[in-house]
Amino acid sequence: MNPNEWKQNGRVSIWSYEGKPRNYPGWHLNCDEAGALSLMRLVGALANSSELAKRTVSVTRPVQEQLAVPNCSAKPRAPEKLILEVSSKWFISEADDKVLLGFPAEMAIELESGLRSLSQGDGDYYIGEKGSELWFWW
Repeated sequence: MNPNEWKQNGRVSIWSYEGKPRNYPGWHLNCDEAGALSLMRLVGALANSSELAKRTVSVTRPVQEQLAVPNCSAKPRAPEKLILEVSSKWFISEADDKVLLGFPAEMAIELESGLRSLSQGDGDYYIGEKGSELWFWW
């Protein structure tokens, strides 16, 4: 599939915590089953694209049931958009109420695996590098 043909399905929530609490660094991701499967298709399409492409994902603010899983007392903050792109290295950056997640094509399998775990109600681990962790929460 061409990444430009991708259409988002389901709910995707991503957030970080104000003050960057020591035990809750980085960004935290939760999706419903349809959202996780939709992102898996997007990650695969981006990783297999012959062109450098990026796609914007609409984000739903996390609700209390989602925030109760990591159980952090710090205030969450969520962007309005998540942008995924294939990059030469892993990074997560934030600007203008958007989070940009860049991942090398060879990390697509790891990212897809995390999304698959969300679709199966699993999580509580992260991928990425220290300072740019992406946590998966069921």
